[in-house]
Amino acid sequence: MGKWKDLIYKVLIIDYKTLDILAITNMLKVFDVIIDKAYTGKQAIRKVRSEEYDLILVEHSLQDMNGVQTIKLIRENCHSNKKKTIIYAISDEITEELKRKYKEVGADGIFEAPLEANKIIKILQKHFKKQISEAIFKEISMAEVVSSDTKDLLLTETKGINHELGLKITGGDKNKYREYLLDANDALNNSIIWLLNDRFDIDLELLQLEISNLRKLFFNIGELELMRSSIVLEKLLKHGDVTFFYNYLIEFIDQIKKFKMNLELELLKFEIEKPDIDNSKSSKSYIMSEEEYELCLLNTIYYIKISDYDSIINELINLIHLGKPDFKEELKKAFEDVLEFDYKKAMKRLVNINTIINLNHSDKDE
Repeated sequence: MGKWKDLIYKVLIIDYKTLDILAITNMLKVFDVIIDKAYTGKQAIRKVRSEEYDLILVEHSLQDMNGVQTIKLIRENCHSNKKKTIIYAISDEITEELKRKYKEVGADGIFEAPLEANKIIKILQKHFKKQISEAIFKEISMAEVVSSDTKDLLLTETKGINHELGLKITGGDKNKYREYLLDANDALNNSIIWLLNDRFDIDLELLQLEISNLRKLFFNIGELELMRSSIVLEKLLKHGDVTFFYNYLIEFIDQIKKFKMNLELELLKFEIEKPDIDNSKSSKSYIMSEEEYELCLLNTIYYIKISDYDSIINELINLIHLGKPDFKEELKKAFEDVLEFDYKKAMKRLVNINTIINLNHSDKDE
């Protein structure tokens, strides 16, 4: 098993229950971190005075002091020359009052016991994402699948699909990249059904192959968050911790479902970026006549009034690709507004366009 030495260097688990410490230790071993443990708050304080930790997990109901008191003292005794240590509390019962108390003493959060695999990975991905990215890319030898000049893009913190990366992979070919997006849309439908129906009694080799294919799919379209999650799942399977794997797989499926909805919006956005159908014609020649263009514009305004989403999208795509270039940029903004369901803003843009067209007609008549 490869070592993720760049991930987290040292974790301190503070808990008086040996079995709980063992369970958390077994989950963290997947990431090859250095694990230390303390059974009381006082023992933990002594440790943080002499050792530096990247992550500390504290059980709320310790025998000598509670988790709130322990974290307060840890914050007061941690090395001042070190970047703030991440500290999470674990409690059997969580109230708003308890959350407030932990926040006041500097805890980064609180999780309900037991601390399951998906919760641990959430902590790691939230606070150590850069280290995770660098470590996992080293482990799978990214040089085999991507040229060195795209590595910076792979390590970029991007919300949603990184189109720059996707286009880089396809050599700047927008049509090919769009095909990748369409293929991903179809493939994810099948993957979700397959994983949901068979995840508890599936052949592990087939499962590993499916996860590997998903990882490549997410890489090709520039979806870095899910690509990282895929690599974590591959790592868990190779490690042989099936229980840990299945806990995280459930969350991974939920991530895919949410992404699937966003992907459909990305494909719609791609529609308005396609080259115009009348590209080869002169700039004074349009596929839509002036009357057709104005009718299409009025239809779009009507569909916005009745909130007919699909019809609005279709009409806007026609206006953008088949109409005059004069208002194209404004129409694209209206398209974005509709995707965000901001019909009021989109309506205002279209009414303004319609007003300008009418004024132009008035000037001609005069």
